[in-house]
Amino acid sequence: ALRDLPGLDEPFLVINGDVLTAVDPAALMAAHRASGAQLTVTTQVRETTIGAGVLELDGEAVTGYAEKPVLRHVVSLGVYCLQPQTLDLLPPGRVDIPALVTALIAAGRPVRRYAYGGPWFDIGTREDHERATTELAEHPERYLPGPAS
Repeated sequence: ALRDLPGLDEPFLVINGDVLTAVDPAALMAAHRASGAQLTVTTQVRETTIGAGVLELDGEAVTGYAEKPVLRHVVSLGVYCLQPQTLDLLPPGRVDIPALVTALIAAGRPVRRYAYGGPWFDIGTREDHERATTELAEHPERYLPGPAS
């Protein structure tokens, strides 16, 4: 759909439709502009606990053992800033932002991250939607502009 939008001649935001977040768009855009990036990905650090011991192997020999390790990952939050010229790398047909990020990296164009530590909810499942709805009801000031009513 980005290919069909007229007037994209300056940096712009793209936000996944199934996300609730309080990321400050002005701060994100300022960071994007200052970075010189073609595309900026908003990120958070997430942890995944493996519920079992993880072995390191060399063939059949056990060379290491980590009991229930915690893995840290930097994940995309589905909130992006893009330069208009990034759109020239969009292939025809439906394409997701991760494919554009990959194409930019392959073309040697700078992609940066914007680290965000605030609230973020993926509302792609019923349970996630219910958590986000509760959050929005309890803290509308985080997500809605203007005075709380």
